Amino acid sequence: PDKAFNIEQATFNDYMAKLGEVSDTDIRRFADLQTALTKRLDHFAAHGCKVSDHALDVVMFAEANEAELDSILARRLAGETLSEHE
Repeated sequence: PDKAFNIEQATFNDYMAKLGEVSDTDIRRFADLQTALTKRLDHFAAHGCKVSDHALDVVMFAEANEAELDSILARRLAGETLSEHE
């Protein structure tokens, strides 16, 4: 699910809409995103997928609590541009 990590990309919101649709999940909070991704992983596992390759070119980390993650995701889904730190 590389596209789920690319929150800065112009295609992020379209991907979230598609992910929400195929996982039957209304993605509004970070926990919803986790649920949607888990459903997709379960779907692929149920169909025999055992291995996956992801292209994480750069891994950035900053501590954030659930409220902060919810706020960042909500602002991005509303079309706002996030800071590099976010």
